[in-house]
Amino acid sequence: MTGQIVISKAGHDKGTVYAVIKETSDGIYLADGSERKCENPKKKNPKHVIKTDAAVDGLKERMEKSPEEGNKAVRKAVADYLKSESEKR
Repeated sequence: MTGQIVISKAGHDKGTVYAVIKETSDGIYLADGSERKCENPKKKNPKHVIKTDAAVDGLKERMEKSPEEGNKAVRKAVADYLKSESEKR
């Protein structure tokens, strides 16, 4: 699931598009690359997100390279997802 684009369906951030940064047994960690950086991801229950078919290619490798590289990849993937969704309408 790491790298997958998801949409929050519960909480203050309802409707926000994120990328999954990592998974643990107690939840998933999300970032959008701008408001929520990869260095400070948001912890969320997996039940509170909607999974999409979109993903960030090579996210783990980019984050290992540098946090800013990971943020840049996440921002681009989120923007591409939002653009593709707006074109469908």
